[in-house]
Amino acid sequence: MASAVTTQAQVVTWQSVYTNTSGSMSLASTQSGDVFAAKGNVLLHSTAAATPGSFTTMTSPAANGSLYAFGNLMFMVDYGGKGVLRSTDFGATWHTANSGMIGSDSEHVTRLFYMGGTNFVLLHHGSSVNKIYVSNDNGMSWSATLNMFSQSGLYVYEKGGSYYLVTSGTVYQSTDLGGSWNNLNVTFSGGSGNVQVMSDGTMLMGAVGLFSSTDGTIWLPVGTSGLPAGATFQQMIKSPASDSLFASIYVASTSSYALMYSANKGMTWAAYDNGLPSSAYAGNSSNNTMHIAYDGYMYMSAENGDVYRTQQPVTASRVVPVTGIGNITDNTNNLLVYPNPAAQTLNVNFAAQGKTNIRITNLLGNVVGHQSFTANGATTQSLDISYLPAGNYFLSLYDNAGVHTARFMKQ
Repeated sequence: MASAVTTQAQVVTWQSVYTNTSGSMSLASTQSGDVFAAKGNVLLHSTAAATPGSFTTMTSPAANGSLYAFGNLMFMVDYGGKGVLRSTDFGATWHTANSGMIGSDSEHVTRLFYMGGTNFVLLHHGSSVNKIYVSNDNGMSWSATLNMFSQSGLYVYEKGGSYYLVTSGTVYQSTDLGGSWNNLNVTFSGGSGNVQVMSDGTMLMGAVGLFSSTDGTIWLPVGTSGLPAGATFQQMIKSPASDSLFASIYVASTSSYALMYSANKGMTWAAYDNGLPSSAYAGNSSNNTMHIAYDGYMYMSAENGDVYRTQQPVTASRVVPVTGIGNITDNTNNLLVYPNPAAQTLNVNFAAQGKTNIRITNLLGNVVGHQSFTANGATTQSLDISYLPAGNYFLSLYDNAGVHTARFMKQ
């Protein structure tokens, strides 16, 4: 690990749960609690919190791509190969889902982002023109909606019903589920462009340094403590139950890599590497992948070929049972969520004025539903949740008084 990184007492320890020889693996987990790892035509599966020897080999779709899971729907994005592969049975069978892609574009797709409901955004990196593809039918078919030309798409996120696309040259905004995009003419310096939305609506972007924004157009550097000067963020993820951040960084001045953690929206950082060998950071840490599973354990696949897992959940609130939690009331704005559990329709009662947004996220922090409207005092909204897989979710209501959050169960 880099000596330039501030070290503090660490209560979380990492352990190796799989030893591989083909470099870092792509990681994903389903709502059933299963954990998957993929690399080089190899697909591994663990039915619970992975322990040494618990991964078993599944029948591979003969593709070498990045693995994604959203609820119980899985995708593999195979750059230079089969394009988008889709599974609805926990990886047992896979089917090509390239309908609507132009020419050989399916051979040049790179990253997939879930935007809530049945909506997905797919990044394409071609030989001369880079594109954005959008799906509104759960990833079964795609439409090209933006030519980025020489700009490379880095990251896509949702806030307040709008999509934001971070590229190597600017930031785009879409207010129609990715159908059209407006160039916000925003520039930043290097890094992965990973953006995480905090509980108060603030957006944090990892580039060369950390930047914050409240509207996606003006990004200001964040004063940080413990982060090495000139640190480039390779990957940054957020705990779904708090504003805790985890990041892999590269420090050019020392040619070193580190895994770091912040519990206060990026203001202070500390090393998060207890139990990790230095070989985990041999080579480019952008190849390392981090993932927080539904059971609250954090996984990392490192450059040395091993898959590591924290010996404790990274946040206790990820593993609190919510069976029978009943109707939830937040007295700060009379927010009432009922029935709870719910099967088809979730009712939301609240008092607010002006523009209001409701966002539903799963326990991984992925947005699975959103709705925007104008409120005028006491309001009731009925949300269709029939499309959601059974499980536990967070509902966040954003109004001019702040953010109000409740947790509910989908039967």
